Amino acid sequence: MQKKLNHKNFNYVLKYLHDAFNERTRGKDDMKKILTIILICAILLFVFWRFNAEPEIAEEEALSSFIDQHSNDIAEMEILSINKRWGNYIIEWENEENCEKGTNTVDGDTAAIIKGEVTLC
Repeated sequence: MQKKLNHKNFNYVLKYLHDAFNERTRGKDDMKKILTIILICAILLFVFWRFNAEPEIAEEEALSSFIDQHSNDIAEMEILSINKRWGNYIIEWENEENCEKGTNTVDGDTAAIIKGEVTLC
């Protein structure tokens, strides 16, 4: 059976909240805990915000930058996938003629290739 919220219960809740947040009753350890929780929440918010950040360039522009970088290759490459991560584009590619496979990271702001990994058969 649930209790109804009347003025006595409401006053008790207000007094409890007032005592819990009153500066004279709060110790230094409580303040450290609160500041730690706020700091952790701020860091998590920043990380998740950056993780979901949209690149400023279009996917086609990132792909053309990648193709320009690899235009000297003799064999033809096949693009396996293009994914967005941390505000950048991750391009996975394969070159069956040269028995190569790789991943390149294209900057979402400047379209420059940041990082590349290649594996041979």
